[in-house]
Amino acid sequence: MKHPFIIAILSSLLIQTTVSAQIFSDCSVEAPLFVRVEQAAAFNGSLQQYFENEWKGAFRDFNGTIQLQILIDTGGKACCMSVSNNYSNVPSAKIKEAVNKMTGWTAARQNNHAVNFSAALQIIFNQSGLSVNYINEKPLVLKPVINTNTSNIPDITKDRKTKSIWKLWNFSNSMIPGNLSRNVAMDQNGVVWYCTDNGLVRIADDDHWQIFTGLNVPALSGKNGITFTTGMAVDKSGNVWVRSLGNVVKFDGKQWSVFDTSNSPLKLVQKITVDRNGIIWFCSFRGLIKYDGKTWTIYSTSNSAIASDNIKDVYTDSNQTIWVATDKGINKYTNGNWTILNSTNTSLPENDISTIKGDSAGNIWAGTGIRDKSYLIKIDTANHISIFPSAAIWNITVDNAAHKIWLATNGRGLVCFDGASFTQYDKSNSIIPSNTVSDILVDKNGDKWISTFGGLVFTGKK
Repeated sequence: MKHPFIIAILSSLLIQTTVSAQIFSDCSVEAPLFVRVEQAAAFNGSLQQYFENEWKGAFRDFNGTIQLQILIDTGGKACCMSVSNNYSNVPSAKIKEAVNKMTGWTAARQNNHAVNFSAALQIIFNQSGLSVNYINEKPLVLKPVINTNTSNIPDITKDRKTKSIWKLWNFSNSMIPGNLSRNVAMDQNGVVWYCTDNGLVRIADDDHWQIFTGLNVPALSGKNGITFTTGMAVDKSGNVWVRSLGNVVKFDGKQWSVFDTSNSPLKLVQKITVDRNGIIWFCSFRGLIKYDGKTWTIYSTSNSAIASDNIKDVYTDSNQTIWVATDKGINKYTNGNWTILNSTNTSLPENDISTIKGDSAGNIWAGTGIRDKSYLIKIDTANHISIFPSAAIWNITVDNAAHKIWLATNGRGLVCFDGASFTQYDKSNSIIPSNTVSDILVDKNGDKWISTFGGLVFTGKK
C-alpha cells in the first residue's frame, strides 16, 4: 500500500492511543483518510469469528482489551495502523499479522465515492472467549458547520529581524468557514479566493468578505447542505472553477454552473489549473482534460501516448510544451508528440510526480517521492536533471522576481528554495498554524498568501 504521502482528515480520534500504543508507519494512502463517513467499510462475515479462527484457541490465554485502527483503502485492502494493548497480553506483532492478512472488506463511501477509512475496533478478552466491537461503523449524521463570526480580526506577529508582518485568519477569529484549505488564488482585480473543505471565501479587502457554502449556493451543496470544496482555480476571465463533492462548479461572478458527466467529460477530477494561455486543465484519474471555453479535449491512454490516466498536475511553458505530472513519470507533449521522463530513462528517483511548474528561465520544477524519501526535481533547458532531497511536496509556486521556489509541503510547512539552500517556515518559527501547507500564492507585490490545514496565512516576507 505504498503511495506518495498521507493526508489525514480525522473528524475525531475514536481510539485514544496511550504511551504503550504501537503505531505502524507502513500504512500509507494518497488522498483523505476518514474515521467518520456516510457508509463505513463493511466486513463480509463475522469479525468475531475471523479473529477466533485466526488465533484459534490461543485467545483463551489472552486477557484485557485491544484497541485497533485499521486502514481500509478504496480497494478494500486492510492494513493495521495502530494497536493500543496496554491492558492486554496479546503481542502487537500477532495482532498486526492477523489484520494485514484480512480479506473481505468493502470500501467505505462518502458522497457516493469510495474513500480511505480508518476502522476502529475494540477486542475484549475474558475467560469465556472474546468479543469484537466495530466502534465507528454507524453512519455519520452530516450537519453543516456554521461560522457565526461577522468580523475578521487576524492574529498578527512581526518578524524582529526582517520587520515583515505575518497574519493568520482561521475559524475562530474570522468568517472562514473551515480551517482546512486546499488552494488560494487571486483574480485580475486583486481579489483573493480561498478554498476550504467547508466552502469558498472571496476576500476583496479586510472589510469585504463573502462566504459561499452549500447553505447559500445550491450548486456547492451535498446532503443536508454539507459543503466539501477540495480544489479551485481562477481563469483569466475571472471565472472561479471549484471542485465540490465530485463535481466541478464554475462561478462567473453572477451564476453558478455545474459541470458533470451530463454536460462535460469531467469525472474524478483531482486538480484544476489554468495555463498562461487561459486554457483550463482538469487533472483526473481518467486522463488529462483540456477546455478552451468552447471545446473539450481528452488525453488518455486510450487515445494518446500519455503514460498514465492518473494525472496529478500540468504546466505549459513559453514554448507551448505541455508538461504533465503522472504516477508513471513526467510526460512532455510537443508538436503533437508525446515523450516520457521516468526512472528508467533518466535519473528521476521516483515515477510518481505530485506537482510540476516552470520558471521564467525555462527550468521545470517537480515534486516526487514518499514522506522521508521525497525530492524536488529541476530540469534545466539542456534537459539536465538535478535532484534535491525535500519534504513531501504538495504544490510548487515560482517567484520569478525574487528567483525563489516556494514549496507547499505535507509535514514540513512552507519551504523556500533559493537555488542553493532551503529555508523552512512552520509552527516552530512562524505564525503558520499547521505543518501541512497546501498551496501558496505570490502576488504582484511579492506578498505571500498561504493555504494550510489550519487557516489562511499572509506575509510580506520576501
